[in-house]
Amino acid sequence: MSSTKSPLVSICILCYNHEKYVSRAIESCLNQTYENIEIIIVDNNSSDGSVRIIEEYNKKYERINFFKLEENIFPAGGLNFLVNKANGEYISLVSSDDYYELSKIELQLEYMLASNYTNSFTWANIVDDNSNAMPEHPFNNLFNRGLDDKSLKEFFISSGNMLCAASVMLHKSILKKYGLFDHRLLQLQDYELWLRIIKNEPINILQNKLTNYCVRNDGKNLSLAKGNEVVLRSNFEQMYMMKHILEFELELLSHVTGNICTEENKYKNLIDYYIKQDNYVYANGVLSSLYEKLGSDFKFPSSVYKDFFTIYSKYDFLGINIIQERDRQIQERDRQI
Repeated sequence: MSSTKSPLVSICILCYNHEKYVSRAIESCLNQTYENIEIIIVDNNSSDGSVRIIEEYNKKYERINFFKLEENIFPAGGLNFLVNKANGEYISLVSSDDYYELSKIELQLEYMLASNYTNSFTWANIVDDNSNAMPEHPFNNLFNRGLDDKSLKEFFISSGNMLCAASVMLHKSILKKYGLFDHRLLQLQDYELWLRIIKNEPINILQNKLTNYCVRNDGKNLSLAKGNEVVLRSNFEQMYMMKHILEFELELLSHVTGNICTEENKYKNLIDYYIKQDNYVYANGVLSSLYEKLGSDFKFPSSVYKDFFTIYSKYDFLGINIIQERDRQIQERDRQI
């Protein structure tokens, strides 16, 4: 980490059809109390008036560097594009429907420099389109938890992500060390990177509400969107995340599942734990990881293979019973007709 007192911070803004919000995001960055910043904006092939608004700011302010993409490369691709354009020692990433408190960069950087952190997140205000606070929204409780590294890992195991992506600040070295966002993912690309980091070093949370997360009136937040496509994508990607969870410390897995975990039985213990929660998505992810392990390294006799065979023969991961019941109801209806 640099000993420079005022390192350059790259504020990276990703925009897609945010004409209603992008000015608010840009203004919150331009007016930061910390001065040594550059602002990089990427428009991910918007079809609304976002580009026109950004171009007006780009002409007026030298510290803004604007890139307009001719094809939408999805959020992960857009974030990676921003990171690769950043010159700063520190990188702050935000979607242009969210925005910062004016002291966000200054206080978060001080927090990181004081302890030589390579990563940090902040707490967040939950707001609507008009910047009005939404104190009853469940994200207030999700994003604003006082969790240490161990407790955060436990939450990841039991419940999934709770970090506000718009609040992140990273030292550039951490992205060189662990890689960029996985461009194959659309819903959980941020969470997947946080898991890669936390497997190797602590994630740090500054318990100040310095980020404003907008719950949009049109319901088009990627993290809040509903519908079959979103559910299917989220479930598939969450299954993929379990390979990272399985690399957490055995002591931690034991604590969460309530059973002593070894390298051999941790798969079964986690699957049993998730089945008791009726969380078949997570359980299926663990089973898929176990399948991959068996394909590369096991010998008979194998207790791990025995567990695998028993589990995938026993649990209805794919909803076969549901399908059979639906077919039975259809047949019964047809007979009545």
